[in-house]
Amino acid sequence: MADLPVRPLLNPVLTLRLPPVEERPVVVVKKAEQIVSERLQAQRTLLADQVGELLRARAKLNIFGGYILVVVEMFPDSLATTHTPRELFRGPTGTRLLGPILGGYLAELRVEELASLADTIRASQTINHRCDISRIRAIRAFAPTDVLRRSASDVWEKAAPLENGRGVIVWLAPFRTPEARAAVVQAFAALAGTTFLPTSPRMRLPAPGDNASDESNALPIEVINQSSLAIASRDLIATGHARAVIQVPNRAALETLAASGGAFRIDPVHAITVTTPGAGQEPGPLPPDLANQPIVAMVDGGRTARRYDAAEAWSEKPLFSAGLLDTVHGNHTTSLAVHGHAWNNNLPLPELFCRVGTVPVVARLGVIKNPNPAQLVAYLDAVIRRHPDTRVWNMSFNECSSVDPHYVSYLGHELSLLARRYRVLFVISVGNQASTIGNRLAPPADCEAGLVVGGRMHDGNGALAGPCQVSLPGPGPQGQLRPDLSYYSTLRMLGGGTATGSSYSTALISALAAHTFTNLKDPSPIWFVHC
Repeated sequence: MADLPVRPLLNPVLTLRLPPVEERPVVVVKKAEQIVSERLQAQRTLLADQVGELLRARAKLNIFGGYILVVVEMFPDSLATTHTPRELFRGPTGTRLLGPILGGYLAELRVEELASLADTIRASQTINHRCDISRIRAIRAFAPTDVLRRSASDVWEKAAPLENGRGVIVWLAPFRTPEARAAVVQAFAALAGTTFLPTSPRMRLPAPGDNASDESNALPIEVINQSSLAIASRDLIATGHARAVIQVPNRAALETLAASGGAFRIDPVHAITVTTPGAGQEPGPLPPDLANQPIVAMVDGGRTARRYDAAEAWSEKPLFSAGLLDTVHGNHTTSLAVHGHAWNNNLPLPELFCRVGTVPVVARLGVIKNPNPAQLVAYLDAVIRRHPDTRVWNMSFNECSSVDPHYVSYLGHELSLLARRYRVLFVISVGNQASTIGNRLAPPADCEAGLVVGGRMHDGNGALAGPCQVSLPGPGPQGQLRPDLSYYSTLRMLGGGTATGSSYSTALISALAAHTFTNLKDPSPIWFVHC
């Protein structure tokens, strides 16, 4: 009997997906029993005085287009969404809540409405207002300590060195009012136009000696010639949300940036690191039908091993000089993605072969010339658009510092946007303890639209055993239960040596994911993650 052609599986459980439908949240009407009567009068006086003080100190406030940001602190017994003080912050011309922050909410207030708000707090008898007033502990201006969330010295020391200072990620103030957004952009443009706060270094095309023979892989000119701040300014005007990578020359500049009022959050840029592999002997030749195997994009240190020339489906130019790349790590993860089972025949791994796309972006450990997050995201955006048929992207790298327990990182957030924009699956390493400051998973492992992989040990029979003592644990920020999967992390690879790290288990899972996508009809990467 002739062999029948292999067709994608038609599995209704995996293909029946409900399209997203916007639904208005259920608004619970507040009731008189929700009023905390014993503190109502005291809070009326306190909050009205605090709002009045904001009005009297308006000359010292950071005002953008007539609006300011304030922190609405809630009592610990009032943090449930049913106690959100929506009614008190619902002015006719722009007084409104922007969203939750630690311990309360961020609000956008029109300065001209402060007196009216103070009067409402003192005198209103509506149930909604009385409930809100009794639940709010304080109303104060958004301060530099809220922006940094730690000391300026701590941010400065943890920030990665750049050419003329250190790198920080600035999340611009999320005003909803167009006038306020425009004023924030103007304020930052004026600040960046001085020698005090230069914008981040522009991306460059690889030099002639940087493996740059194919000019078709050049990045779009608009990405190369625009600074991170210029792109962020455009995004802020359009959406109200924007981030920029900026270099500051010293700690005093960082403190001034935090006090400018146009930043909602400032994070240090962290260097990207990988783990160190071993050495040994290689397995047999690759199969002749390798051209029919699925592709895994290896976002790593690049590949130089000629052993895998036949397995490379495509390659990109390095983000910076090829001589600085961690090609050792890139070669090792490539060997595992192509045929990890052949290197580890003592483990019950499926006999899967893959081709690879090479995306060289990770520098060797200790190299200062590392891509900043904005450069890396712009580079990946361009690369993914050039390879629409590659659905699985292996990310065997991490920042060198653990995630913030409350906030998703810049890189984690931006990768989520890319995953949804291009319908690709990022398979991301959870990170390793030896190369990370902190004891929790490291960005971009907080990407909620990616598949995060941790490590597992194996017993004497090759079966999965206890947790890996090298991989970082979860949870991630905002209640994320990470990692999503764990797999063998002590593995033999190119060269024959054995090493342990979450990068290696990630490469195995990437190969599995690539074959899974090949055998499903119209697979959705986002569905794949959340199931």
